[in-house]
Amino acid sequence: MLKQFGILNSIIAVIGVLALAYLIYQIWFGFNATPGIAVVESYEKKSRYRGTALVAYEVEGKTVKAPLYLWLRDFQEGDQVAILYRPENPESVQPDNFWQRYAASIGLVLFAAAVVSWELRKLFKRGGALSRSLPAS
Repeated sequence: MLKQFGILNSIIAVIGVLALAYLIYQIWFGFNATPGIAVVESYEKKSRYRGTALVAYEVEGKTVKAPLYLWLRDFQEGDQVAILYRPENPESVQPDNFWQRYAASIGLVLFAAAVVSWELRKLFKRGGALSRSLPAS
């Protein structure tokens, strides 16, 4: 079946599964995180579409500094940004923004699902390996 399904389609399916796992992790992180507001201390543009901000915020009276990885967004020193952090590990911080956290994963999952379902549809339509491997009644 792998031969009929194609190596590229198999790779796309694996990417879709990994994106789905990351999406599930992001949902879990959101349910277990605490929202907060951080102040950008510095921002370094890594490439045209992504950058890293060093943010500072307070957790239980202590100032915590942590890197915040962003894409499609630029910040200036002193900007405030909504964040999510885990109280037991406050150095692990993520932006509290739907597009920053979920858009890429959802897009990859939908793309992989479309490719895989299209290829499976073609396989079943032309009597692919799955229908030939079923026992006759």
